[in-house]
Amino acid sequence: MNQLNCWHLYFLLQVPVDLNLFWMKFNILHIYFDWRAISLHINCINRILNINCINSLTLIRTQLVRSKRDRAR
Repeated sequence: MNQLNCWHLYFLLQVPVDLNLFWMKFNILHIYFDWRAISLHINCINRILNINCINSLTLIRTQLVRSKRDRAR
């Protein structure tokens, strides 16, 4: 299980770079690991991904609002 957690952490760190690449690598990992163990972790990963996506979008939105405000001055 520890090895699985390390893999998840490694791939989650790469998510901001390319989400498609992340899922491609993740799907390849399914071949190597026990499906039941993986399925327990998928929900966890999805939660973390959703949080990351929401945080990124919020950050981008606030930066856009700021830059518009600065240009208006």
